[in-house]
Amino acid sequence: LAQALSRGMPEKEMRIEVVADMAQRVSDRDPVCALKGTTAGLCLVIPQEMPAFICRHLDVAHDPDEASREATAGQLLSEMSCAPSDASVAYRSGRRWVRRYQPVELPAPSVADLPLRERGLYLITGGLGNLGLTIADALVKQCKARLILTSRAGLPERSEWNDESAPWRKDFRIDLRVRLVQDFERRGGEVLVAAVDAMDAKSMAEVVGLAEQKWGPLRGAIHAAGVMSGSGFQSLQGLGAEGCEQLFGPKIQGTRALAEVLDKRNADFCLLVSSLSVVLGGLGNGAYASANAYLDAFAAGRRAGAGATRWLSVNWDQWNFEGDEAARGSALARLAMTPAEGVEATRRILATGELTQVVVSTADLEGRLAQWVNPAAKRRKPGLAQVEEAELHERPELEDAYVAPRNETEEQISQLWATLLAVERVGIHDNFLDLGGHSLLAAQLLARLRGKFRVEFALDDVFRRPTVAEQAELIAERSTSKSADDREASLKERLSKMSDAERRALLEEARRSRRDAR
Repeated sequence: LAQALSRGMPEKEMRIEVVADMAQRVSDRDPVCALKGTTAGLCLVIPQEMPAFICRHLDVAHDPDEASREATAGQLLSEMSCAPSDASVAYRSGRRWVRRYQPVELPAPSVADLPLRERGLYLITGGLGNLGLTIADALVKQCKARLILTSRAGLPERSEWNDESAPWRKDFRIDLRVRLVQDFERRGGEVLVAAVDAMDAKSMAEVVGLAEQKWGPLRGAIHAAGVMSGSGFQSLQGLGAEGCEQLFGPKIQGTRALAEVLDKRNADFCLLVSSLSVVLGGLGNGAYASANAYLDAFAAGRRAGAGATRWLSVNWDQWNFEGDEAARGSALARLAMTPAEGVEATRRILATGELTQVVVSTADLEGRLAQWVNPAAKRRKPGLAQVEEAELHERPELEDAYVAPRNETEEQISQLWATLLAVERVGIHDNFLDLGGHSLLAAQLLARLRGKFRVEFALDDVFRRPTVAEQAELIAERSTSKSADDREASLKERLSKMSDAERRALLEEARRSRRDAR
């Protein structure tokens, strides 16, 4: 729907209201349909990538009573008649609920506080990824754990692990993983590495059963399987079913498969590795936020009873592993946690015993919500409706000298930049990022370029062509292409309205014209 509406390149604000039931858990009595929970993640990203849109998620009680449904309908109509002030709202028994986050201080746990058993058996899906291996290392250190580490690819045969001349040694990642597993075992842990798709419930059950025959009952699980690259991470305008399925598979199907395995066992806990994108969204995170929102809803929907497995979801901020993009100086590096900090946070979360969802934010969460999510704050933010009134600043000293616009298109783009970035003048070779541009402003620039020039413009284009001159060239290219497409569409429409006789007469006229021209 957002893709279709954005193709019209709206210049005025548009609102999308998403109404669902059983998508959120407000009270312990609420049933939760985790699949419906996915919509909440997407609702955050749509207005971030398409600033012309306000998107709000409204959740109502699942009530079979007709009178209650009529009352709920009235509440929804009233809600939608007002300007949105919250990104997510729930109605229960005539009451309006808004999600808020409360900071909690989790003390350092003692060994007795942790739900970890000495020499216990633990399953980590995605166990050969950076996060999975980090948690595996901590479990070996804490309780000499016996581990099941699953991944799609697995590792080479154990018989080859001591062969320093094996061909796979040339692959640094495989070599490092083998050496890490060997280190776990030297330190007292025991490890079963299995090449299993987390979505395959039958194969997962077989692997767990094999480990239990050898080491005893499964005591806990960490679901860290997921995809962190590929076509699922792109702007909503280019996102398709294939990209969504890449991310939904391990997060959604994988969680359901894991539940099948754990429902037949008496494990102490299952920790779902979710993401802060569920809370803050993020450019390019439409599918990712939706997939992780499923994990949160799934954990919320699992009832804790006597002897039942405790399910909890953790919305992690970024972890900074050696070799990551963040480790090479990106803006996120300043907020990312070290592996040691992530492990300590995991220990404290596991020791709480009663929480089913924990949000881990390394910066002030309310401030980040106000910047990224709150619809009311969005209207007050510089760069949107009030940007024209903002005080303009002098152009900073840049490596490239100032070059004035050479034509009307460059002049119009330069003015858009100046207004958005609050800079007095913008040269055609100035870089958007060097002038203070960032991802939020890029999304706003994208909306203005599309509205002004009526051509398709993707978020990636702002960063791939980050100067006024380059964006003017792109607009010229796409305007020419659009004109040709418009002419073809007009001709097709004209032909569709003609009778067969009129088409034959037109065709004969064209043939005569060609003969006369020769």
